[in-house]
Amino acid sequence: MKKSYLLSLALLLNFFIAEAKDEGSAYYKEVKKNFQTNADVRLNLDISFADCQIKTWDQNTIDIVVKLDVTASSQSRADEMFDAFSVNINEGRENASLTVNGGYNSCGSKKMNESYHINVEIKMPLKAVIDGHSSFGDMSIGDMQGACLINHEYGTLNINGLWSYENDVRVAFGDAHINGTNGGDFRNEYGKLEIKVLQGNSEIHSSFGDLEIDRVRKECKDLEIKIEYADADIDLASDAGFRFETSASYGDIDLPDGAKKSSVESDYVSKEVRGTIGNGEGKLEVECDFGDVEIDIDGD
Repeated sequence: MKKSYLLSLALLLNFFIAEAKDEGSAYYKEVKKNFQTNADVRLNLDISFADCQIKTWDQNTIDIVVKLDVTASSQSRADEMFDAFSVNINEGRENASLTVNGGYNSCGSKKMNESYHINVEIKMPLKAVIDGHSSFGDMSIGDMQGACLINHEYGTLNINGLWSYENDVRVAFGDAHINGTNGGDFRNEYGKLEIKVLQGNSEIHSSFGDLEIDRVRKECKDLEIKIEYADADIDLASDAGFRFETSASYGDIDLPDGAKKSSVESDYVSKEVRGTIGNGEGKLEVECDFGDVEIDIDGD
């Protein structure tokens, strides 16, 4: 009986040891680079399978920190995983580039209880330009005075402020949130696009994901919006005025009470409405297919 008890205890102990081994251990690696640039440097990005946070500061310097965290059964296995990740940084005063590829699959078949996470932290001049692509990870961007030209896929995008007039932001398979912008070209597919404050001329195209603009300010004089298989909710500042042209197919258009309609055309599947809101200084065009459009006055 005693031998049986000891045998069972030994087997149980071996089981816990095996479980502990299977859980793996955490290993870390960092890649750092800091270099001088011009105030309006263009930073070219190509980032995949990594989260990225971009902040701006009043220094003509780019500071990059790439943190690689893995869970592996041994140091040698962790090194094998680290080797599968690609991090390339090219310095330059006018043009710089960062490539991060979390190509984990290239290091062989994933083993049980292995995991990894890549995090990219960037500080750059306030007037710097971002130009590039990111995918399979979340991205956040602070305030920028330089243009933001970014194509982001399979992850959320959060931006505090885009104060250039030449932004080009494209998002697919993920939600995007922008606190404020002076305008540009914005496109999203298969995810919600929310803009808190829009105060510049813009072209917005949203498909298979709703669009919400909390305030369009009077500084915006030309706004074109196209919606497909989604709904649009647009709030205009109380002192903003537009000449509007709206059309909806297989959907509806809801205008504020103070809108003056100059023409209305409709049939069984479509509706077109033209007119003015407020002083009619700006131009507002909204086209919606298979969705509803609601335009309101902020605060009403």
